[in-house]
Amino acid sequence: MMTQIPDVGGEALTLEERKRRLYERIAKGYALPPKADVVVVPVSGGFAEKVRANPEGLRLSVRGGDGVTTIERPNARNDLHVKVLTDRVEKVDANGRPIWEPTGGAEHEYNPLDRL
Repeated sequence: MMTQIPDVGGEALTLEERKRRLYERIAKGYALPPKADVVVVPVSGGFAEKVRANPEGLRLSVRGGDGVTTIERPNARNDLHVKVLTDRVEKVDANGRPIWEPTGGAEHEYNPLDRL
């Protein structure tokens, strides 16, 4: 018995038919969505202010194991449109990744006392 799997278009396809269509898309040049490499580093408050004021001026440097220093600016032409971001973090998880606390609630200008 062939298992019918609903397709995105709503039609029921067998697993073999879904595989065949996927292989056709790959043969035509279909690619997985792009990915962007991101580096997150802690900096001083003054440095973060300067980056907020002029994100285009940010430059990163790293010294490789061979002693060669590489200087690079953030990749503005990335396919995912990742932007330079500065934020304040108070906690990190066990792997050192930042944990952002929810700021809580929706913001709006409604004041029920204005009707009085």
